[in-house]
Formats: sequence, C-alpha cells, structure tokens
Amino acid sequence: MYLQDIARHSGREPEETRLLVHDLVAAFRVTSELQGVEDPDLGPRYEVKPRGQ
Repeated sequence: MYLQDIARHSGREPEETRLLVHDLVAAFRVTSELQGVEDPDLGPRYEVKPRGQ
C-alpha cells in the first residue's frame, strides 16, 4: 500500500502518516518498505511482514 493510500484510509495527514509508518518500519519492524517495484515509480510501497520474521 502506498503512503497516500494509508493516509487516506487512516484519516491522517500525509506527513503524520509518514512518521507513523517510519516507526512501523524502523522501530517495530512489522512493516517492510519496498522501493522501485512499480513502473512508473509511485514512491515507496509498504507491506506488513509475515509473523515470525
């Protein structure tokens, strides 16, 4: 899911969403950030990691 989609679904501003998603990736490690996987590049895409990883 892309950042703008996460922001829209959560009802939060994109910058606030970016900070929250960063914590999910870096601090809690429950989400992965995928870059350069789409053509055209729409920015980073985020996926929830499977449990146990």
